[in-house]
Amino acid sequence: MVVCPPFCYLPLAKSKVFKIGAQDCFWKEKGAFTGQVSPLMLKNLGVRYVIVGHSEKRALGETDETVNEKLKAVLKAGLTPVLCIGETAEQRRKKETFKTVERQLKKALEKLTRAKLSKLVIAYEPVWAISPNPACSVDEAETMILFTRKTLNKIAGRKYSKTVKVIYGGNANGENAGDFLSSPWIDGLLVGAASLRIKEFLGMTKKSV
Repeated sequence: MVVCPPFCYLPLAKSKVFKIGAQDCFWKEKGAFTGQVSPLMLKNLGVRYVIVGHSEKRALGETDETVNEKLKAVLKAGLTPVLCIGETAEQRRKKETFKTVERQLKKALEKLTRAKLSKLVIAYEPVWAISPNPACSVDEAETMILFTRKTLNKIAGRKYSKTVKVIYGGNANGENAGDFLSSPWIDGLLVGAASLRIKEFLGMTKKSV
């Protein structure tokens, strides 16, 4: 289990039960970048994972190119990036789901060595299914995760891509967690709003055992 609190709470988030992740980072290790938090700073705080390309960051203007720079910076620091990909409701309506996910993957992983790529965690997070919207079906999640793996195989080859964990995010909660986690194709969950409901979240963790 990995817990990703806001930057200001990272120094307080120390545990022998779970690992610590950050919700974002900057792509430069050091320099005159007031207000930014580098992967090296995060590493010094005991962070081991960093979420990159979250849909809410993309909605604020983050580009595929920026995501690529952040991925390279996180990997250089020896941390594990959790790369978020997924289509919006508008892209889904236009039947651009596969095209969008493929583009996001290819752009994000551009100029990454195969060995580096193998250290990724990828979260398929359909934007249209994020809380409070209904989650997508397990069948649809499986279809997109299998497509993600197929795309990874093309980019890096099966030898390297098979080590990548692909998880599902998008209104994962206490009611549907068991269904998603019972799928042989889904390696875990990226939990959003439900992680703030402690009893519900602890119940979800038991379903992953």
